[in-house]
Amino acid sequence: MNYKLQKFLNTISFGLTEMGPGFSMRDIWYNFKYGIKNLKRFFWVVWKYRGFDFQYNLDLLKRGLEVYLTMKNYEIDEDRIPKENDIKRVIEIIERREKSDYISEAEKELGEIEPYDIEFKEITDKDIDGENLYEMVDNQSKEGKEHSKKIYKRSDEIEQSEWNELFDLIKKNGQGWWN
Repeated sequence: MNYKLQKFLNTISFGLTEMGPGFSMRDIWYNFKYGIKNLKRFFWVVWKYRGFDFQYNLDLLKRGLEVYLTMKNYEIDEDRIPKENDIKRVIEIIERREKSDYISEAEKELGEIEPYDIEFKEITDKDIDGENLYEMVDNQSKEGKEHSKKIYKRSDEIEQSEWNELFDLIKKNGQGWWN
């Protein structure tokens, strides 16, 4: 295929074919076919993507790993199974971060948070344009407040440890997953 034909094909395909020297029509079809397949695979993740929150980047990674797990793999089980287990753990961590339910994990370890006892008391000596004012009073016990602080602290520790585990798994295995 000569240069003019390659340039023409790039023009009519809006550059989606990644034509270069030595490419053939078969290469164009291959790239186009996989481009459409990737649009189907990643459509909803990309549709929901927002650049202001890192969770969306993790969702893209999660979807890519899910696709990888469904692909045919010709490795022997001794190599493949540990990789798949690590990938499944990364997916699990990303899903847990999305749900952000670390407080219930901490409550399982330390006991449930004491329910808040909040009441609104009317301030009798003040008003604004004839409207009464109210003050919010927290009646939770001192021990309850301390227990709540412990639970919140523990939930932060659990979240941080999973965050570290996520990137340790990626650092340890990331390149090997796709080799």
